[in-house]
Amino acid sequence: MVSTKNRIYVHELRRQAVQRATGQTETIEVVGVMGAGLMGTGIALSALLAGRQVVLFEVDTEAAKRSSSRIQKVLSQRAGDLFSRLQLTQQLDDLSRCEFVIEAVFERFDVKTDLLKRVSSILPKQAIVASNTTTFPISELATATADPGRFIGTHFFAPVEQMELLEIILGHQTTGATLNRALALAKALGKTPVVVKDGPGFYTSRVVMAYVQEALFMLAEGASPYLVDQCARNAGMIIGPLAMADLTSLELLADIFRNLLKHGRGAAAESAQTLEILSRFLSAGRRGRKAGAGIYDYPSGNERVEWPSLSDWFPRSPQSEAEITDRLFYIQTVETLHTLKEGIIADPETADLASVLGWRYPVYRGGPMRFLKDVGEERFEAIRRSLEAKFGRRFALP
Repeated sequence: MVSTKNRIYVHELRRQAVQRATGQTETIEVVGVMGAGLMGTGIALSALLAGRQVVLFEVDTEAAKRSSSRIQKVLSQRAGDLFSRLQLTQQLDDLSRCEFVIEAVFERFDVKTDLLKRVSSILPKQAIVASNTTTFPISELATATADPGRFIGTHFFAPVEQMELLEIILGHQTTGATLNRALALAKALGKTPVVVKDGPGFYTSRVVMAYVQEALFMLAEGASPYLVDQCARNAGMIIGPLAMADLTSLELLADIFRNLLKHGRGAAAESAQTLEILSRFLSAGRRGRKAGAGIYDYPSGNERVEWPSLSDWFPRSPQSEAEITDRLFYIQTVETLHTLKEGIIADPETADLASVLGWRYPVYRGGPMRFLKDVGEERFEAIRRSLEAKFGRRFALP
C-alpha cells in the first residue's frame, strides 16, 4: 500500500538524518538559553532531560518564576536531581561558561540583535551563538555578532521537549565547523536535524505560513472554521490550521506575516491580505486561545466553540470539502517547490522529512513532495492549474 511505503520512506529518511548527527565526535555539555518564554523554557528543559548543564538567562522575574516552575514540575517526574543542573540567572555574564548559546526571545529584530551583540562579546572564541528565530534571516541577525562565522540558526518546535526536529539554518558566513557544532547539539539533545539555507521563513515556517494563510483566505471567503479544520484533520493533520493559528497567537502570526511580506516570496506575496484579516481579530481584542478569544471562542479550558459574530464579518458561503482539502495540501507542495528552486532546501527528501517531523504533515502521505509523486504529475498539474485559475498566482509553479 502507498501509505505503508510512505511510512517506510519517512522512517529511512529519519534514520539517515539521525546518523548524520550521531556521527559527530564533539560533545556539548553546557547549553545557554536567552529568554525563558515558551520556547526558551522548552529548549532548556530538553537540554536538562538530556543530562546537560543549562544556564537560562531571563530579566523578567515573573517569566523566570513561571519557567522555573514548569521545568521543576516536569523534572520532578524523572529520576535523579536534574533540576540542580539548571542555573536561572538575570546576569548575562553567567552565559560566559557556555559552549553553545541559543537566543529564544520574542520576534523583535532590535531585541534579538541587542542580545546577540552583548552575548557574543563575552563568550570564549570556540563558543557558538544561535538564534531560534521563526522568520528573521540568519545572515541579517549575524551582523550583530562578533564573528558571523560562529553564528547559526537553530529552529526548535513546540513543545520542544516532545518534538524531535531541529531545523538548522546556515547563514551566508556560517562555517562548516559551526554546522558541526550545531549537529553535535542535535545529538546531545536527541533531536533529528535537517539543514537548510538562509531565507525568510527558512523552510518550515515558510510552508506552514502558506498553509495557514490559505485557511485564513477560506475563512474570509465564508468557510466555516470548523469545516476548514475538519477537512485538514480528515486528511491526516493532527490539528487544523485555524485552531493552530489560535494556539500560536494571532499577534505572533501577524509579526511573522509582516516579516515574510517584506521579501514577498511565493505565497507571502499575498500576505497583505492576510494581515488585513488578522488585524480585524486583533483590533477586536481577539488574540487567540491564550486570550480566550481568537478565530474561535474558548469559554472554558480547552473547549473550543465557534464565535457567533464571525459570520457578521465573513458571511457564510458554501464551500466544497474536496476543494478545501486540495487548497490546503497543494499550497504546501507549491511553496515547497519554491524553496527547492531557491536552494533553501537541498532536496525533496529533506523537505518531506522536515514536514512530517516539524508540523506533523501526515506520515502516511510522506510529505509535500511525496504527495506530488503519489498523485502523479499529470493529475497534480491539472488540479494545480485549476486552483491557480480560480484563486490566483500563489498556486503558480515557481
